[in-house]
Amino acid sequence: MNGAGLPYEQISQIAPTVVDDWQGYPSWKDHFNFVAEVLGKTDEAAQVWAGYEARIQSLRTTLGDDYQDLEVSFVHICCGTVDIDLKNSFNGMILDEVGLSRPSAQNIVSEDGLVLLSEERLMDIDGDIIFIAATAGESEGQLEKLKQKPLWNNLRAVQNDQIYPVNYPTWRGGNPLAADAVINDLFEYLAPG
Repeated sequence: MNGAGLPYEQISQIAPTVVDDWQGYPSWKDHFNFVAEVLGKTDEAAQVWAGYEARIQSLRTTLGDDYQDLEVSFVHICCGTVDIDLKNSFNGMILDEVGLSRPSAQNIVSEDGLVLLSEERLMDIDGDIIFIAATAGESEGQLEKLKQKPLWNNLRAVQNDQIYPVNYPTWRGGNPLAADAVINDLFEYLAPG
């Protein structure tokens, strides 16, 4: 069955059909390669990955050792939850490839690449730098409530004014275009000038 509830056999009679075994954001690179293969665009995909690797290397070179001893945290607020993305999330993979360290609570792997966070575990987002993505409306209000919690002011990034708001759909994007935008943000906030 697909999202419309129709069996594969019926859909494949209408048009050429393929089924991908999407495993969530930790499989974003595999998914892109799968789509490229299905469309006969593997050469173009190789060019996309070469561009991605060049940007990663450029950022690594630009940052040098400046962030070697600092931890970079990412938290997102959406749909009534506060979540931290782990090492095998979309943005976690990018941060790892750039060579940025993560707080210990985020430097782990889970099946879907994220952990829902309770307010009692607010210190799990602690890092020298925190990127925060919140969707508009309710989530922004939830972020303001979070900032009122006593533990908020104990976060290193708060104390050092190293909190950076980023675009939620971009940092949760799961594709090379979003990855390019995440790298742009990292250049902007970590290597200004």
